Amino acid sequence: MNDDRDLQGLSALVTGATSGIGRAAAEQLAQHGAEVIVPGREARGTAVADAINADGGEARFVAADLSQGAGVDDLIQQASPVDILVNNAGVAWFGPTAELDMATFDQLFAINVRAQYVAERSAQTGYGTCYAIEQCPDADGDSRTGRPGPLAHRAGPGRAGPAGLHHRRAGR
Repeated sequence: MNDDRDLQGLSALVTGATSGIGRAAAEQLAQHGAEVIVPGREARGTAVADAINADGGEARFVAADLSQGAGVDDLIQQASPVDILVNNAGVAWFGPTAELDMATFDQLFAINVRAQYVAERSAQTGYGTCYAIEQCPDADGDSRTGRPGPLAHRAGPGRAGPAGLHHRRAGR
């Protein structure tokens, strides 16, 4: 663990903490002394919380389904109070816009926009910190493959996506 425990006594809810950037954020927050709440599905979420605890940090797993609005509210209740919110959960769909069915679109919107908005709204208990993380395709398309990105993928980031909602709620 890090000797610089500047987040000691604070709680940090990190959505999307079971892999990638979210997991790295959860591990760093724990290294700095925050109690990290790891939401997700049983196996992956429990494994991340166990790894953080084994490394000397403090973490707990909370089962959550972010595709359901009630699931997000339940997560916030179980995680409260939340001092730091890292809104990192997200799903992607790659393909031509004409092939995107409405059920998939609804899932994308539920997790990538609605869940992040509900988490931020519900977690506000005073003076906290909220980070909205979203993957943006580069100028030529998908930042991971270099292929041109589909329109549906490009619709998430920006003014309608999590960062846009966060900026409007912050009065920017």
